[in-house]
Amino acid sequence: MNLNEGGNIFKDSDGNPVTQRIAQTDVKTTIAWLEQLTGLELQDNTLGSTGRKPTSGDLDLAVDANKI
Repeated sequence: MNLNEGGNIFKDSDGNPVTQRIAQTDVKTTIAWLEQLTGLELQDNTLGSTGRKPTSGDLDLAVDANKI
């Protein structure tokens, strides 16, 4: 199964995005928080440019469907 998505899904009532870009220095701590929240190991499952550029518009993480 493939999930294809994109764009800013979190918007205010006027249609403006309500998210912000994440700084490279915040990526690891954010992923650690997500690991605590989900109980999944995510730190070594980054995809694409996640954590590689000065800022990112999102965090791309791989999850094994057999573990959730």
